[in-house]
Amino acid sequence: MDKTLLDLKKGEKAEVVAIEGGHILGMRLEALGIRPRKQITRISTQLMGGPVIVAVDGRQTAFGRGTAAKIKVKPLNH
Repeated sequence: MDKTLLDLKKGEKAEVVAIEGGHILGMRLEALGIRPRKQITRISTQLMGGPVIVAVDGRQTAFGRGTAAKIKVKPLNH
């Protein structure tokens, strides 16, 4: 079963597997350091459809739920 960034719980870490979007989205996420094989941590989410906040390489960024749904991940079990 494919998981997306939306499926992660607060504080859960995962590896980015793929980005299902167009070239522009891929370039935008690449500029933020989000690409396949990169570790990402879900920091929090806002209620009622607000942004999803993640950390990559010690930096935090926020995405809309539509963008978060296009980031396929594999949870890391520790």
